[in-house]
Amino acid sequence: MTKKTKLLLNFSAIFLFLTLISTITYYAYYLSKLTDIQTIEARLTFPYHTTGIVQSDYNYSVIFQPQYGQIHEIHVKDGQYISKETPLLTYYNPLKIPEISALTALSKQITTPKQAYECMRELVKLKTELYTTIQTPVQGIVRLHELVPSKKDSIILEIQSKTQHILTNLPEPIYLQLQQQKNVSLVQKTTQKSVTGHIVTILPPSSTPDSNTQNSYYPTIIKTNKNYPIGSHFTINLGEPKMMLPSDILLEKNYVVIHKNGKYVKRIINYDKINEQLIIKSGIFAGEKIVRNPNETALKIK
Repeated sequence: MTKKTKLLLNFSAIFLFLTLISTITYYAYYLSKLTDIQTIEARLTFPYHTTGIVQSDYNYSVIFQPQYGQIHEIHVKDGQYISKETPLLTYYNPLKIPEISALTALSKQITTPKQAYECMRELVKLKTELYTTIQTPVQGIVRLHELVPSKKDSIILEIQSKTQHILTNLPEPIYLQLQQQKNVSLVQKTTQKSVTGHIVTILPPSSTPDSNTQNSYYPTIIKTNKNYPIGSHFTINLGEPKMMLPSDILLEKNYVVIHKNGKYVKRIINYDKINEQLIIKSGIFAGEKIVRNPNETALKIK
């Protein structure tokens, strides 16, 4: 091999080496640019939201009434569904025993029919007061509370309706804008599961407004097709959902770049602009990834 051939081979090797280094540097730069590309997921948001709590449509409380004596027996169980006039509990009044005994002894000394009749009537009355059974005037589900109450008006049990609703309070500005709306989106706070609710009643605001606020609040009753534990909390989304995205997604006046299936696609959109936010009317769908600060040089846009 001649000296000239060796020189040519060395030169070719150096050239190939430099080309390889340049190619690797370019792709490293290109990949770093792709790594720096930020995207935002398009989502629908609601203009207003508030909170609500699940309540029974009605509650009937049975309180302790010591004039009947002490509780002798509870006839229902917690969680039991009962109909109207079902016996709930029976009182026993031991204070009636001495009266009954005394009147019974007195009746043996009575000689006239009139006195005997009056004595017998009083005895019947005392004996009926020895045991007093309380019945429910409503149907529903039993919730036991204090089975051995010690204070007057302590709640022994309550009857909750099988039907329920979600109660919330709408501030006046929201009420004025949404009073024609019927369906709302609900999200249970513990499970984050969504369900559709239906506004059935909006009550007038309280006649004694809160002195700490200038707004009136309208108690609002919402119904759903499902039942939830009493006391469950919901986020209530009101109004029509909108898609709002930052204005830095614009490539040109009416174009954005969508990252889809590993590619970057240019797409035309229609929007309204409020400050630095875009309210998307068309061109973007919920769940799509939109490039922020798009640069055609760094992206292979289709």
